[in-house]
Amino acid sequence: MQPAQATGSVVTVLGPVAPAALGLCLPHEHLVCDLDVGLAAQPGAAASAPPSDEPLGPGNLVRVRRDPLGYRDNLRLDDLELIAAELSLFAAAAGGAVVDQTSDDLGRDRAALVRLSRATGLHVVAGCGHYVARLMPPRVAAASVAELATELVADLCPGTGGAPCGVIGEIGVSPGRIAPVELRVLQAVAAAQRRTGAPVSIHSTAPGHMGLEALLVLQEHGVAAAQVTVGHLDSPLDAGEPVDLDLCREIAGEGALIAFDGFGWEARSAGPPPRSDLRRIEAVATLCAEGLERQLLVSHDVAMKIQLTAHGGAGYAYLARRLAPHFARRGVDATALRRIMVDNPARWLTWGAPAEP
Repeated sequence: MQPAQATGSVVTVLGPVAPAALGLCLPHEHLVCDLDVGLAAQPGAAASAPPSDEPLGPGNLVRVRRDPLGYRDNLRLDDLELIAAELSLFAAAAGGAVVDQTSDDLGRDRAALVRLSRATGLHVVAGCGHYVARLMPPRVAAASVAELATELVADLCPGTGGAPCGVIGEIGVSPGRIAPVELRVLQAVAAAQRRTGAPVSIHSTAPGHMGLEALLVLQEHGVAAAQVTVGHLDSPLDAGEPVDLDLCREIAGEGALIAFDGFGWEARSAGPPPRSDLRRIEAVATLCAEGLERQLLVSHDVAMKIQLTAHGGAGYAYLARRLAPHFARRGVDATALRRIMVDNPARWLTWGAPAEP
């Protein structure tokens, strides 16, 4: 069911390309998505009432930054001209590829990704699958593992005329405990991965990271850890807590990649990097010094308008344009940064040979 040319290639929305063609890659972003499906009502969110319909603009930027989940317009990346302009800043900074990890449950739009790829000249890789349990449509809970796996394979290998997905993810697991439906989705992910050789991305957040447990489930069902990335391992920094480096080491010890993909969340389009980004850089430097350079990925996880440069955010080019000197000051030189931002994403995104006929 896998196109013959996919093995050994990276599958973009425009078709397979050689891994070396990617160049500088952002492995975890969102280009077109709609977080309003349920994130605004999540427990513990700043918004205590339904999100406001007030459009994002200069008059409310401060309020939106204090309560980003409280404004519907902020929760939707739906302006393709704006996103193309933002991506062009990354392309101008020698960027070559972006992975859109928008799940089926958060407004994935492959046709829009095709348009963005053609408009910017960037390689765009699309994700597929399901997010956390509370945002999954009811049909997911009602479907069998085999049915869910068949849906994933159809997204990865859509046949003539369809834009293929190139990564299974981001696949959600709830913090603290993998929900029963999430476990079944993981089993379906493993089945689809074995049939296609596609890479996998796991969404794991604090408090209560479950990324290691999700990785072990995939391994138990025949997925090689080297084809799996566990994301958001820097997410405690949003609450001022340190990165759990022991968890990172444990995941890396299994052979998977570890992703620090929250760079730029508190940054503005001008000014020094925030303390949280400097701590991310320190964590990367520590892991590099321990020999884990080949298992690190970095990205921004842009998913809201407030993160775009047009609204004063850091945007998609922040890592490429502004952080190299700060990495270098902590011992992560240009060669190491190239491995992290070029070599590692290309290796992870390269499809392996299917383990099943």
